[in-house]
Amino acid sequence: MRLVGVESRGRTISFAAMTTAPVAACPVCGTSSDRVHSRYERRLADRAVGGREVSIRLRVKRFRCMNHECGRKIFAEPAVGVAARYQRRSRVLTRLLISIGLALGGRAGHRMTGHIAAQVSRSTLLRLVRELPVPEPSRVPVVGIDDFAIRKGNVYGTVFVDMATNKPVDLLEDRTSETVAEWMRHHPEIRVVCRDRGGP
Repeated sequence: MRLVGVESRGRTISFAAMTTAPVAACPVCGTSSDRVHSRYERRLADRAVGGREVSIRLRVKRFRCMNHECGRKIFAEPAVGVAARYQRRSRVLTRLLISIGLALGGRAGHRMTGHIAAQVSRSTLLRLVRELPVPEPSRVPVVGIDDFAIRKGNVYGTVFVDMATNKPVDLLEDRTSETVAEWMRHHPEIRVVCRDRGGP
């Protein structure tokens, strides 16, 4: 990517940039192509600078797929390291918003984004958090077990927490002793279990 120009207008700083890769791979078949079909401009929001919003106007090439058997005839080159496909914000800003969503949740996170010149709705923050991949259950020797309400008064699940890091390890769909016993049979590395005095 090459920076072409910078423009400051009011509360916004706008960067004009363009991609420089001579070839790109088709996202469907993986065939490399150097035949440029056309160009278009992507507008991306980025992290604020000095309390001012940042916008990136990125000129991107469209290539023709050289594989005649591929269903994708024309594809846009990816903005590698800058933004994911179809996204309207940079990877850096997305990571910042995810951190805010994880730390503060929807309403408080929405208020915080207004202070960092990157305001998004509470539903956007929650959607970014929900889109995170679920980590694989880790192996821990000391776990805490408790129930949590999926639907208060009706449906409860079980949460396992790593007592060393205070992070969730796994979630179960119910809170019966049979389900917990089955889960523990598959985790022989557990040495200590911390639990409340709940009946199940």
